[in-house]
Amino acid sequence: MRENQHITGGERVTRRTRPLTATRKWALSTALAAGMALVATGASAQSNPRFIPLGGAAKGALYVPDSGPAPHVAFLAIHRTSNYMTHISTRELPKRGFMVLGMNPRFDNNEAAVDWEDIALDVRAGVRFLRSQPGITRVILIGHSGGGPTTSYYQAVAENGPAYCQGSNKLVECNPTRLAGFVASDKADGIVFMDAHPGNTVNTLRSLNAAVKNEDEAFETIEHHLDPFSVSNGFNPTGDSVYSDLPEAVFHRAVGPHERPHRHSAEDPRPHAIRQTSANRR
Repeated sequence: MRENQHITGGERVTRRTRPLTATRKWALSTALAAGMALVATGASAQSNPRFIPLGGAAKGALYVPDSGPAPHVAFLAIHRTSNYMTHISTRELPKRGFMVLGMNPRFDNNEAAVDWEDIALDVRAGVRFLRSQPGITRVILIGHSGGGPTTSYYQAVAENGPAYCQGSNKLVECNPTRLAGFVASDKADGIVFMDAHPGNTVNTLRSLNAAVKNEDEAFETIEHHLDPFSVSNGFNPTGDSVYSDLPEAVFHRAVGPHERPHRHSAEDPRPHAIRQTSANRR
């Protein structure tokens, strides 16, 4: 852990930064390599994408540069349910010499039908299709927003097999038979996480209000000592909200054991602060 100091508004601010681990170095080098390729190529975007049926109701649109050298790197953009066949990457990356498969899983526009095991099979179909294209030597996944957990889950299964989603520490174990058949070439060569979220379960956990005792009567059954929107607990409707350690600890204990306050370090003694910006004042 390294400390960097700078002066902001007459106040010295210390920020702690983590040294680059091997994984972070790999991610950084992948991003830098992709960035250099973007600058170096003189390709033009594809004007006529090709529809690609991928089986199991999964589908995609394949984009290849109209001109310039044949691409050697292919990107696969996919979300859990959204239509990524026209994702921004399908327009911008072919301009820079890359092949892009904008892909929809079998659950497009149907959140209630989502089955993660089948999503992994859909992503695998897309990866295998791209690897079968002439000249492609690298396949990189794009995990944008909800595509983040989609692609990270896929990569975890591709690297570790069904054992990744089995065991006593899993609330629901995956079916090893359905996820059988992964081979070494199914692993992506990298993942680009674009404003990715950590998953529906974590998002839901973070959305819980421990002060609500009855969801059917949310405003009538409030535990006031846990209410994060109570001025007496530290809420400031016009600026930064600062919560003391005691109510904060009680709140997170009520929400669940896996959601903890985020601090710069374990030694940071300051109360938990939520900074208000121009965006969240609206």
